[in-house]
Amino acid sequence: MNALATSDDAIARALQRLSDDKVIERLVRRDGNLSALDTPQSRQLGWLDHLPTLQEQLPRITVLARVTERLGYDRALILGGQSSWPTVIDQHLRGRRGMRLRQLTAAHPRAIAEALAWANKGKALFVVIADDDWAKTELLYRACRRQAPGNEHYVGVGRRGAALSERSAEFREFFTESADILGPFTATSVSGLVPAVLAGVVVRDALARVEEMLAETREPAADLNPAATLAAFLAAAGAVGHRHLLISTSKDVRALSTWIAETLTAGAGPRLGGLVPWLAEADAALSQEQWRSTAVVSSTTFAHPDDSLVEAGDGAGSPTSHVVMPAADDLWSEAVRWQMATLILSELTDGSAFRVTQPDFSASQRPTNPGSEAGRTLAVPSIKALGGQLSNELKRQAEGEAKDTLVVLSHVADTEANGHRLAALIRRLQAATASAVVVTSDAAQLSAISSADSQIVLIRDAETTPSDPLEKELATFTRTRSDQALAFLQAIGHDVTVAEVVG
Repeated sequence: MNALATSDDAIARALQRLSDDKVIERLVRRDGNLSALDTPQSRQLGWLDHLPTLQEQLPRITVLARVTERLGYDRALILGGQSSWPTVIDQHLRGRRGMRLRQLTAAHPRAIAEALAWANKGKALFVVIADDDWAKTELLYRACRRQAPGNEHYVGVGRRGAALSERSAEFREFFTESADILGPFTATSVSGLVPAVLAGVVVRDALARVEEMLAETREPAADLNPAATLAAFLAAAGAVGHRHLLISTSKDVRALSTWIAETLTAGAGPRLGGLVPWLAEADAALSQEQWRSTAVVSSTTFAHPDDSLVEAGDGAGSPTSHVVMPAADDLWSEAVRWQMATLILSELTDGSAFRVTQPDFSASQRPTNPGSEAGRTLAVPSIKALGGQLSNELKRQAEGEAKDTLVVLSHVADTEANGHRLAALIRRLQAATASAVVVTSDAAQLSAISSADSQIVLIRDAETTPSDPLEKELATFTRTRSDQALAFLQAIGHDVTVAEVVG
C-alpha cells in the first residue's frame, strides 16, 4: 500500500474517533476529561470565546491609532510576545496608511541595537507585550527606555494582575489581555489586535473572518470541520511513519509558514505525534529518501495558487494537504483554523504532545560547567565558515549513519544580516545531507530535539564582557539561556556540537 493510501485510511480513523468521542464539542466547552486539557496548556483556550473582549477594547485601540498617526508616529517596535503574528501583519496585511511593524524578541545587544536603529529612522511607538518570559521582555523594555524615556512613546499589553499591569502608569495606553491566552494563540487576541490596528488593518473585516472561521471550526461533524480535517491529516501522517512536516506557503503569505511552525511547536508539542516541522525554500530539491519521510501542508492564495512543493510531494507519493485562500486578508481565517487544529491534534495524540520533557529556563543562575565533556566546541570566524565545515562532514558520513534530522539551534544575535546567513546555511546543509534541516531559536523545540533522531549544532556568539552595565546584563542573560539549553540537551543524552562564532 502506498503512502497516500495508508495515510487516507489513517485520516478516516482519526476523523471517526473525533466524531465518536465528540472531541470538538468537548473542546469548545472545555471538558477537563480530554487528554489535551488535562494540562497547564488548557489555559490556551481563552481565544475560543474572546471576541466580545476584543470588541470592547477595539474603540480604545482605534482611537490610539488615530491619535498616534496625527502625532506623526510612522512605525511600531513590538517588544516581546511569543507569536510572530506581528511579522505576518507587517509583511502581508498592513494597510496603506498603517505603521510599519518590527518585532524584537531577542535579548542580545546587537539585535537590540539594530532594532533601535530601525526605530530611529522615523518616529517610533513601542508596544510592550508581557508574555510568559517577562524576564526577557523587561530587559528589552529597559533597553528601549534608555533611548526613548517618555511614557508617551509606550503602549502596554498584559494580563490583569501580572507584573506589567501593575506598571500601567508608565504607558500612553494599557490594554488588558485575557489570562487564559498563551503564546502563539495570541494572533486573534488583544496582543494581535493592537499591532493590527496600528498597521492600518481594517479590523472589523478581520474580526468578521475570525468569527466566521470560529463557527466553522466548532462544527461537530469532524469531516465537515476544516480544523478537524487538518488535525486528522497531521495525526495520520505521523501515525503511518512520516517523520517531517514540510510547511509551505505562496510568496504573498510567506511569513505564515514560520507562524504555523511556532504554533504547532508551542501549542501541540514539537513532535506532533511523530512529526518534526521544518521549512524549505519554494525551489528546494528534496531527494526521494527525504520525500519518503515527509508530509506537506501548504497555504496559498488565488493570486499564486500553485505550489511546486505540493506537486513534487504528490509525485513522490507523499501525503499533502493544500488550501487556497481567496486573498491574503484570509490569513485571519487561516490563523483560527491552525489554532483549532493544534488543539484537536493534541487530543488525537492523547495529549502526549503536552507531556514531553521541557527544559526549565526560569532559573536566573547559569549552570555550573554545563556538560562540557559531551560533544565538542568549535571556534569559527563566521556562520558561513561553519556551513562549509559542517557540509564537508555531512558529505563524509556514510549513508547508514545519517541522522533523521539535523537541528541547528541558533543563539546568535537576531539581526537582519544573521538572518540571511542562517538562510544560506540552511540551503548549504540541505544540499549536503538527506536529513531534514531544522533551524530554530525556540526553546520549545528542545522537546522535539530530545525525542528525535537528531544531530544537534548549537550556534552562539563567543562570550563577551561589555563595559556598559545594561549591555553586560543582556549578554549574561543571553549566554545563560544558551548554557541552560546546552545543559538540558546534554542531560538527556545528546552529544551537541557547539559552534562559537568569534567574528
